[in-house]
Amino acid sequence: MIACTPRGVRGARGGFQAACLWLSVEVLVRRTGLPASQIAAMLILMLVFGRRVLRERLTTADLGYRWSRAAVVAGAISGVALFAILLGTAAVDRAVFDPGDASGWPKRLAEAGPVAMLALVLGNGLLAPLVEEYAWRGYIQTRLVHDWGAAAGLAATAAGFAAKHLMVDLSLVRLTTLLVGSAALSVIARRWGTAASTLAHAATNTAATLLVIVSASE
Repeated sequence: MIACTPRGVRGARGGFQAACLWLSVEVLVRRTGLPASQIAAMLILMLVFGRRVLRERLTTADLGYRWSRAAVVAGAISGVALFAILLGTAAVDRAVFDPGDASGWPKRLAEAGPVAMLALVLGNGLLAPLVEEYAWRGYIQTRLVHDWGAAAGLAATAAGFAAKHLMVDLSLVRLTTLLVGSAALSVIARRWGTAASTLAHAATNTAATLLVIVSASE
């Protein structure tokens, strides 16, 4: 396990504790190699962070959630815009990091059949954004912003969120996409709330996942 600060620490230190807790759990579960490891990791992390929220008696408002029409509209529009932007950053990543033949794993996905495709949509498109925004923008970012201010808190959250993906992937292939996407989601959450960033994240991930499935089916 990655060394973390003591339990119950509030503010920025509590945010870093939560971040390294997330990384420890996700890496351990995803490294099992099980077909549903992403879904399992997200469910475990939802329970872990949900327990922390209940223990600290936090409300959805404390986690930055705003249940308004403006938040929903902002999240939907941001999701569409972010997906378009990330198509461009993905092209940059391919040019810079040269991942080679990327057709291998979509082909394996097609061979796995419709159940695997459905699991990918549910896990990567819906469940992961829900849990990641709850923990990273809701729980972690609010602490860092409280202690360090908006600019430093958002930058640290975005950097940490991108870094955890790179560690889970064990690859730099998505570096530009992860940095831009993470920064955008942090800004969306700060401006319109965690519900908006969750919707934007889900829209982006679902669109990207469906794009992969379509390419795998061709």
